[in-house]
Amino acid sequence: GLFGLLSDPSRLSILLALRKSPSNVTALCRRLKLSQPTVSHHLAVLRMGGLVQGRRRGKEVLYSHLAFPARVRTVIRQLVNR
Repeated sequence: GLFGLLSDPSRLSILLALRKSPSNVTALCRRLKLSQPTVSHHLAVLRMGGLVQGRRRGKEVLYSHLAFPARVRTVIRQLVNR
């Protein structure tokens, strides 16, 4: 499960971007140069996996990462340092 969630480079990029600051889909698309459907799909997968949460703010949803368990932080660090 966890490795499947982290195996996609786009999902990993989204998680790293959300560690810096919460963002909406539009901001993530601009920052990561990914299309809106791609970002929305990966956010849904990450949300179902319990790695991000969405909080409604007016008409937009602000996404943020959830506190990563130590094992998730270790895996992310290893993937990023490749």
